[in-house]
Amino acid sequence: MTREMTLAIDCGGGGIKGSVVDERGTMMAPARRVPTPYPLPPELLVETVVGLAKVLPPATRVTMGMPGMIRHGVVIATPHYITRDGPR
Repeated sequence: MTREMTLAIDCGGGGIKGSVVDERGTMMAPARRVPTPYPLPPELLVETVVGLAKVLPPATRVTMGMPGMIRHGVVIATPHYITRDGPR
């Protein structure tokens, strides 16, 4: 039986962090962090997450936490990602 591995991403104001966890939540690799680029349009967010995924063990699914308004799994607004200065 193949173990389910999850790429866990935390999108924060100062950094975007990621690691891979197993089905019990055990980290399978040390967390990696890159500074949050500003402004952060959706394309750059995807590029940043893909970059993190490339340096971590393979995963079969992804979960992501991020600030802002999220409804039914859809990001409605992330106000501080659209400014050049980031969060205040």
